[in-house]
Amino acid sequence: MAKALGTLTLLSNGIPMLFMGHEYGETIPFYFDITNSYLNPQQYDLAAASATDNTRILAWFRQIMGLRNDPTKGLQGDSNYQSVQIGNRTVAFTCGTGGSLFTVVTFGTPNQQQNSAWLGLPPGCSYKEIFNSSWPAFQVELESEHTNGGYMANIQSGQLLQLPYIGALVLERK
Repeated sequence: MAKALGTLTLLSNGIPMLFMGHEYGETIPFYFDITNSYLNPQQYDLAAASATDNTRILAWFRQIMGLRNDPTKGLQGDSNYQSVQIGNRTVAFTCGTGGSLFTVVTFGTPNQQQNSAWLGLPPGCSYKEIFNSSWPAFQVELESEHTNGGYMANIQSGQLLQLPYIGALVLERK
C-alpha cells in the first residue's frame, strides 16, 4: 500500500508530503521521545542480497522521487497538467510535460488487468513501461510480477495492462 499511496502523492500535482517513515514502509508508531525504537532508513542497503520489504519499498520511493525531481520530465510547477480517470479500484492519470507520462495506481484491482483506453491512455502514440512496483527489485511479501514489457514495450491505447494487485506502474511516451 505504501508504494501505491506514495506514487499517487509524488506524481500528482502539488507539493508532495510524506510522513516520517512512509518512504520505507515504517510500521512502528511514531514517538516523540528517543527512548523508543524506530527504523532508520539509512540502515537499509539496497544492494544487499538479503533485501527486505523495507529495502524494496525504499528502492521504489527513491526511483519515483528521482523521476519527480528530473527537470526534463516536467513534474514540478505549472507544466504538470493532469487528466484523471478512475477504473475498478484504480486511478490513472497523465502527468509531466505534455502528458508524456501515464501513471496507473491500483488498490486491489480484482483481475490485475484493465483496458488502457478505458483508463485514459492517450491514443495515437506508443508507450514504454519505465516503472512497475511489482518488478522483482520492488516486490514485497508474496507479490507476483505483472509486467507489461518494461523499457522495450510498445504499449498502445486499447491494450490490456497487467497491473500489480496493490501498487503502481508508470508508462512514458516514446
